[in-house]
Amino acid sequence: MEKMTQLANYLASQNLFSSRQLSSWVEEVNLKVGAKDEGERVLLHRSHYRAVLLVENYNYSANSIDTFTAHVAIWLAENDERTDLNNPHPSIAVDVLSSRYADLELSLEFEEAVYISRATRGGLTYNGQSWRLEKADHLEAESASVDVNLALENDE
Repeated sequence: MEKMTQLANYLASQNLFSSRQLSSWVEEVNLKVGAKDEGERVLLHRSHYRAVLLVENYNYSANSIDTFTAHVAIWLAENDERTDLNNPHPSIAVDVLSSRYADLELSLEFEEAVYISRATRGGLTYNGQSWRLEKADHLEAESASVDVNLALENDE
């Protein structure tokens, strides 16, 4: 649940609220199982889950809720490809507590690849060999294109 943790850490670092006001949890984990050998490692499955981040007593008179949502949108734009998700749009429930404070509950879906790699004492046995969990260090591209303009101007 790396993406949820990264988003929570990012939001806490923006000085919009105290990190003690933030809690997060995961709901509805679905595994898309289908081992794919990639040479030195295996894509074991993809975890699809709903993350919930709750900011209690958010001071919306000091930092507007639009400021909070802008930070969420910026992090997602820079760190998460959302086009393949069934519901790519986050939702925010606002529970107004007073003229200054509200509880904000951010709910959104993530999907993350889970890899294993060979290891002497990895703790996992797959196809009779020892493996360990590995963090994904690259993004998978479904497709790519490169546009090259080779036109040269000749001023002679």
